[in-house]
Amino acid sequence: MNELTRPDTALVQSAARGIGLEPRAAAPGADVTVDHGPVTLTVRVDTENDDPRIIALLRYNGTVTAADYVTALVAANAVNSAPCAPHVFLSAPGGEPLRTVLAPGENTSAEDAAPLDVTARLVFPVGDGVTRGQVAGLIGTALRIGGELAEAIAKALPDSAPEVTETPGRSVVRTPSPELPPLTRERVTGWFAARGVEEVPYDEETETVCLSMDGTPVDIILSDPEQAVVRVAARVPATGEPDPGQLLHVCNHANALSTTAAVCAVQRLGDWWLVSRVGVPVAAGVSDTQVDAVIRTGVIGAGSQLKAVLRQV
Repeated sequence: MNELTRPDTALVQSAARGIGLEPRAAAPGADVTVDHGPVTLTVRVDTENDDPRIIALLRYNGTVTAADYVTALVAANAVNSAPCAPHVFLSAPGGEPLRTVLAPGENTSAEDAAPLDVTARLVFPVGDGVTRGQVAGLIGTALRIGGELAEAIAKALPDSAPEVTETPGRSVVRTPSPELPPLTRERVTGWFAARGVEEVPYDEETETVCLSMDGTPVDIILSDPEQAVVRVAARVPATGEPDPGQLLHVCNHANALSTTAAVCAVQRLGDWWLVSRVGVPVAAGVSDTQVDAVIRTGVIGAGSQLKAVLRQV
């Protein structure tokens, strides 16, 4: 099935079942939920804005509290720096952003016991429609990221790990076959050529389109056939040694607010860098309107997220 269609609850459920999962029953128009061992996946169709999209949210089912915040923050930042460009954040229950650093030992016992949500977000652009394979690809990539997130948090906080006897569908999740043309260098450079940018540098070794936005490097990484990544990075201004905990907290707060890009902090040769990325599953191929959305919202989203954090550090 490679016909483009407007996504709905039935399509998401069908795509999940097609790769070996058993989603919960859901009424038309409702979110689709899949229980998957240490994480719960919720897939939401959002077509009521200028950039319609499908949002996959993964919630870690373990027990994380305010007393664990700094440790969990380090683990979440490490996951966000992984090649697959996930979008992980910690929040109060329901997604409410955390506005202050929750340092262990500085709160009352009741405050330390307050629960925190650990969530991963992945977004796929609808464009002029999606295929079932594209939705299946989104779900499969989301569950892979969810597994990596659960492993990282459980390793950092062993007592937080949920009791899981089995992971439904974990061994049978299948990668969808391509249904639309892949996202290639030619399609990306063609997008820029249509907008008057004829010379688009490309690194053959890393399979990366290399651009610049206001003097800041912008990379579109095409080396992974299952996921395209838009990346923007900048060094933290040298105004003294930054507090790593505060730096990670600022990144986490921005990630909780953003619906597209995730920013992480990494240390290289003694300097702190901020890396903002948008990852989009492309294993099932993409339509022309989706290419437009990947590039446009990816570059704008990653760049805006980076600037938002730089203003605070």
